[in-house]
Amino acid sequence: MHWLGILKPGGGIGVIVPDWRYTWDARHDNAPYGHKWNPSPDVVRKWYSDHWSKSCMLEAIDTYDFKLSFDFILRKPGTFRPFSRKGWRMRRPDVS
Repeated sequence: MHWLGILKPGGGIGVIVPDWRYTWDARHDNAPYGHKWNPSPDVVRKWYSDHWSKSCMLEAIDTYDFKLSFDFILRKPGTFRPFSRKGWRMRRPDVS
């Protein structure tokens, strides 16, 4: 997951996806840019166990009311330090 590579230590990312069991089945989506996987909380738990558990924590996973979507939060280990603007200044573009 590319997102984990760009998160700072201690940073997290929240993802909301439709639950295919209550929306549509991607196996029949023939659109060239359509959804090609059937997301469910069980799939995310398996991916976490198989692929993400060494690089982050699954902080939360929950289903929204009416079960159309669910969300999950992945957090990178470490202490979060906000970005600093010390010594930073905005440059104005040259206007000729």
